[in-house]
Amino acid sequence: MFNLARIAGPAVAGLVISAAGTPVAFLINAASYGAVLISLKLMRPSELHAVERLPRARGQLREAMSYVKKRPGLWMPMVLIFFVSTFGMNFQVTNALMSRGVFHTGAGAFGLASAVFAAGALGGALLAARRGRPTMALLLGTSLAFGVLEVITGLMPDFWSFLILLVPTGLALLTLTTAANSATQLGTTADMRGRVMGLYLLVFLGGTPLGSPLAGWIAEAFGPRLERAAHRHPGLSLSFGAGGAFPAPGRARVLWTGIHGDLAALGALARSVAAGARRAGAPPPDESRRFRPHLTLARCREPADVGRLVEALADYAGAPWTAAEIHLIRSHLGAVGGRPRYEAAGTWPLRVSPDPGRRVPPPGSPPRSLGARGPTAAR
Repeated sequence: MFNLARIAGPAVAGLVISAAGTPVAFLINAASYGAVLISLKLMRPSELHAVERLPRARGQLREAMSYVKKRPGLWMPMVLIFFVSTFGMNFQVTNALMSRGVFHTGAGAFGLASAVFAAGALGGALLAARRGRPTMALLLGTSLAFGVLEVITGLMPDFWSFLILLVPTGLALLTLTTAANSATQLGTTADMRGRVMGLYLLVFLGGTPLGSPLAGWIAEAFGPRLERAAHRHPGLSLSFGAGGAFPAPGRARVLWTGIHGDLAALGALARSVAAGARRAGAPPPDESRRFRPHLTLARCREPADVGRLVEALADYAGAPWTAAEIHLIRSHLGAVGGRPRYEAAGTWPLRVSPDPGRRVPPPGSPPRSLGARGPTAAR
């Protein structure tokens, strides 16, 4: 129950946040403590079986540590569980990062991922209830399986395959932690069990202040796939100029102004972002469409003749500016009054500012054809 509660709690929280918002999740969490208080109040002390306590004495902790040190069946599970709990059991951090930073979803998807992981953990708990005394081979096998599954889960190309792999990952983790707990308790005499379990909980929970910040630092340093793509490219000196329409000025659905400047670097950035998006599960871009960097000025519900607007834009020359970051934009079609609404799902800075001596071609010059395909990489 202890291990399962640590996993199920974030799952419930994510689903509540998605359905009712963060304040409601905090209120429900606060109200849940009422169950603990009521249970304590309803306990009948007269029916409890009191255990005679050992008198407090100097050196009891040292005695417990010496007791564990002499028994490989105790200290080996503790060492194993320390590394697993410190560096592997950070799903509150990693699931949130994968949901938000890699697959660009919201609190609902994070809650779903946590719920799927908890379902796998529940399966591990049920299997543990049918198992006899755990062995060291079981501990080593489940820890290895958990590590391999966690790595493979992090490499999944899309959100749904990520969810599928969370089930066996949760099962392996709960099997491991339950077996380690059982091995520690069954391998300890009654007079030492309390102190030994205190050491077990120390190594089980004590690594969290180290592991969670470390997981966050690794994510920040090495980042999701699009963040890594952004960090490989410098800022760009660009400008707006001239204009055009898709698919043609006489039957336009999109009116745009062109982007000029270091288009070779912009094309390389676009290709890198497209590759990162594919690895994150996004569908590949249409290979039949030539990459043409532009800023969309207007969209038409029905094809329209915008030839006069394109002619008016022919002499437009905007001031140079610096593209220092990329934005991933989520579209909500028909969100308000049948009109699309756009929001930034993620923002990542480019590596460095552009060379101040780099020359920006005049906006009146026509855009160069890159022959590259991909999304517009900078705005």
